[in-house]
Amino acid sequence: MLLFIPNAFSPNNDQLNDFFTPNGRLSVKEYHIYIYNRWGELLFESNDHKRSWDGNYNNAMCPQDVYTYWINLVDVFGKRKTYRGTFTLVH
Repeated sequence: MLLFIPNAFSPNNDQLNDFFTPNGRLSVKEYHIYIYNRWGELLFESNDHKRSWDGNYNNAMCPQDVYTYWINLVDVFGKRKTYRGTFTLVH
C-alpha cells in the first residue's frame, strides 16, 4: 500500500490543491482520518477515504496555520497502520 500525504494545501478555489487529500493505492477494510488545530480541537473526521477536507470548520474557512492529521486504517490483510503528522493550510 502506497500512501502520499501532502504537507500543504491551499483551499482558495483555484482548482489546484483545494483539498487536503491523502492519495495512493488504498485497499482498505477500515479507514478513519482526524484533523486537529494547534489546540487539539477536532476540525474534521471521516471514515471514507474518498472524502477530503476543504479547510472549513463550522461553516468558516480556517486560518492559515499548521494542522495535525491522524489516519488509522486496516488493510485488506488485516494489518493496522497509523499515520500521524502535520500540514500547512495556505491561503
